[in-house]
Amino acid sequence: MSYVAAYIRIITEYVHNQLSRQCDLNAGLEYLIMRRQRATVLAACICTVFVLFGPMRWHSTLSQSSAHVEKDAEVSRSIAEYATPVQVERQDYTELAAKFQDRVDTIHKHCPHWKDASSKKPWRFNTNFLIHYNRRLLLCAVPKAGSTSWHMLLWAMRRQEAGLSTDRSLYTYEDTKKNHETSKNLTFAQGTELTRYHDGDDDMFQEPPTHKSKRVILTRHPFARLISGWHQKFLPDSPYADLMLQRYSKLKSYMRIKDPNHRIAWKDFAEFTAEYGTSVSLLDYHFKPVWSLCEPCEYAYSYIVKSETADRDESWLLTRLNITDVKLGRHGVPPGGSLVNSNPSDKIKFYFAQLSDQTRRKLYKIYEKDFKVFGYTFDFETLESGGFD
Repeated sequence: MSYVAAYIRIITEYVHNQLSRQCDLNAGLEYLIMRRQRATVLAACICTVFVLFGPMRWHSTLSQSSAHVEKDAEVSRSIAEYATPVQVERQDYTELAAKFQDRVDTIHKHCPHWKDASSKKPWRFNTNFLIHYNRRLLLCAVPKAGSTSWHMLLWAMRRQEAGLSTDRSLYTYEDTKKNHETSKNLTFAQGTELTRYHDGDDDMFQEPPTHKSKRVILTRHPFARLISGWHQKFLPDSPYADLMLQRYSKLKSYMRIKDPNHRIAWKDFAEFTAEYGTSVSLLDYHFKPVWSLCEPCEYAYSYIVKSETADRDESWLLTRLNITDVKLGRHGVPPGGSLVNSNPSDKIKFYFAQLSDQTRRKLYKIYEKDFKVFGYTFDFETLESGGFD
């Protein structure tokens, strides 16, 4: 039977070499597919030998194969963190263009001087602006709205230009801080150039102006952002919760309900925010309205990315921005961040049903501009939310 073992070894090495040669560890889903192909071919070889030479002799080999498949399932779950945006068919591009057109038209409606405002507003440093000047890209990154993936994209583009590895395992918090300082490195003329409106910027059905700036803003349903931020920042072992309790001393006086899964219960946090958030300057950065961070009526953003549909939208957007040489890998959901990602309307309804009508209306008032400018909705009677597209 030695020739059988040799045969299996030769086939295994051949399959491994053919797949490994094409395997890109940064490609996420491609890597997973190749792992599965390898497992499938190996399993087929083993099963062939099993049929020909008897099941009892190869029982242990099949057990090892089963363990290998189980390992691939684990890989599948981990690779999901770096899944690239959903690839859409060309015929769907018109539908996506219409979606982005509707979003920018909504901004036009609520910001009538949108086109002219940027030409009158002097450039100034904004830590929320992530800049890649060579590509003429300006992105306003909003916390709890899918900003981590874009942080990594900006980092990867810089690394690629410098001839360095873009392996995402090399990304650190220091790189996030560098991203926030990119607009600080611009001259006044460069900053002015990036923020100016150009004819055709807001027409999604035509090719974008060449060699002109592209301005992107991230957003999310205001109440979904609020719930997700609370859930993540106030987990029992969250160091950020300690910081919040130190920074906002009055927050402790609102801690009335015992919540074993959070340092402060949702109802208590919502009431605190409703009371002290009337002055946006008093809100923590992660809970500030998008309008206060990015000033959508002051800068002519052409592309509004909603986190609820980002996995599908980004494929169209990156193609339009001519960013096809660097992957925008979804970073994955941090602890607490997935609370309202699926069925956001139902989740918002569940949490806002716990609040008084007065608290709901106060919270809406804080984020009212975000609701209007980005087309999100909330019904005070039914507690239904909308505008996710």
